[in-house]
Amino acid sequence: MFIFILFLYIPASWSLGVFHQQAPLSTFHTIASRSFCANDRLTASYTCSPSLFPHSNKAEVSLNLNLKADGDAVENGENLLFKEIEESSLRHIFEDKNFNSLTLDSRLEFNTNYFSVAYTPYYVVADTNVTNPAFPEVSMYLATKNELRVSSGWKLGKFWSFGGGVAYDKIRYAQPNFSIFDLATAKPNQLIKFQNKYSLKADLGLSFWGQDYRGAIPNITFQAKNLMSAYKLNSHSEASVNLLEPFALFETHYMTTLSYNITSKFGTFKPGIHGYYDENLSFYNNYYVLGLGYDLGKFGTTVEGGPYKRSMGLFFNSSRVDMGVIYVQDKELGAIQDSYSQSVYITSVFRL
Repeated sequence: MFIFILFLYIPASWSLGVFHQQAPLSTFHTIASRSFCANDRLTASYTCSPSLFPHSNKAEVSLNLNLKADGDAVENGENLLFKEIEESSLRHIFEDKNFNSLTLDSRLEFNTNYFSVAYTPYYVVADTNVTNPAFPEVSMYLATKNELRVSSGWKLGKFWSFGGGVAYDKIRYAQPNFSIFDLATAKPNQLIKFQNKYSLKADLGLSFWGQDYRGAIPNITFQAKNLMSAYKLNSHSEASVNLLEPFALFETHYMTTLSYNITSKFGTFKPGIHGYYDENLSFYNNYYVLGLGYDLGKFGTTVEGGPYKRSMGLFFNSSRVDMGVIYVQDKELGAIQDSYSQSVYITSVFRL
């Protein structure tokens, strides 16, 4: 009954909603093993949940680099976000005839046993979707984000832990939608107009270690993300029905994770389930994931699946470098996407 309440079916709807596996503060585990990552004290990274911070005990400086790209997405992202936009670049996008997506996350972290400071010079999203072959039309979502964050956390007795983070960020984004005929009559800077959002926001996480309390009870974590963010979804307004609209990314949203750690002489197994909620606590009913992790310390693997996601990942850890490779089949556009797209994510952590 308790699990049913946590994952209550409350339909959420929007037009051209885009779900990205790689959100800000990404690591191998936030992409490949979201189904149990927030309860994983072996991994113990505040990027999975701030409530894991008191279990981390890692004093280090590290550089995190994570990349995912489809098709011509890298070239499109470079041309649209980091160069002066040219007509030839936009015409090239109309040749794709499908959905392409680039996400990139870079982060420098200074971690102590009492707090963590993280600076994100660039989190990048570049989505393009071409529709209507007879009269081609393109929708885009283009964004760069810079952020400075401070995080910490505390154990609350034997069975609870709590953590939080405060961040200041700038999001520069555009959501253009135009046809190939518009391109013939307007300049690129008239078709793609960027705007900025500045936020002082907070993340919170609360974990109950149910297995410590009584072995049959799962570990449960609830998270609030981007509280007080100035960025809001506008996908329900009539003016934006044709725009690409990423969700569970920059705006306020919530997450719940239930999982177990099963330790054996062959390693640790980690089954779990994870779900997302919008700012009104309505459940994104087709975006939950079920997963299973297997951990041998320096090596591990994960498999995960849901209505719109199937993935398998491998990671390798050492004292200086962590590397991960994740193969994902997903439908970032949800039900309106006919077939699964295929992507490879490369994740890395370099300890300085």
